[in-house]
Amino acid sequence: TADTHSIVRLFIISCPIISKINKLSLEENLPGKSLPGVKARFKRGSKKGKKMNIYVGNLPQEATEEGLRELFASKGDVKTVKIIMDHATGQPRGFAFVEMFTKNDGVKAISSLNGVEFLGNQLKVNEAKPRTNDRPRRF
Repeated sequence: TADTHSIVRLFIISCPIISKINKLSLEENLPGKSLPGVKARFKRGSKKGKKMNIYVGNLPQEATEEGLRELFASKGDVKTVKIIMDHATGQPRGFAFVEMFTKNDGVKAISSLNGVEFLGNQLKVNEAKPRTNDRPRRF
């Protein structure tokens, strides 16, 4: 088994994609065995629950992703912020999506930020609905 550990460790180290994605799963597949020199890494929030995607509407034109990140960071760990832009004009369309690391942080952000004034506009904050196939995606 020492040779197996050495081979698995060499494989993990030599394959960057495998090393980032599968360190934890490789250790889980070898119960009771630890791989010398390999540390399992957990993503933030992986033990707390599923991440949550939040719709933020009625954004002012001057809103920035950094500003939204700061606003939502006061309620929990923010994974991503994306202000949606109009493809034809390059101007913001007035809404964004904020992804929180945990559902708990997302619920807290929705309940405390819905209706809050941000840069002169009253925000509409709800859980984002999954995209349906009713209309094609524009590129």
